[in-house]
Amino acid sequence: MSASLTMRLVPPRTVPKALSVIFGAVSIALVIAAPLGSFLGELIGWRNVLMRRR
Repeated sequence: MSASLTMRLVPPRTVPKALSVIFGAVSIALVIAAPLGSFLGELIGWRNVLMRRR
């Protein structure tokens, strides 16, 4: 979905760069999320990490 939306919103010349930024950010987020979730789980408990505040 992000690829098709990017191709619609970004000028054709800059589509490759825009796609690389999007997919690079997703990759970095995946690398950071697991260790951060583990750290928070150890620090404040897994129930508090997953609890939704209202």
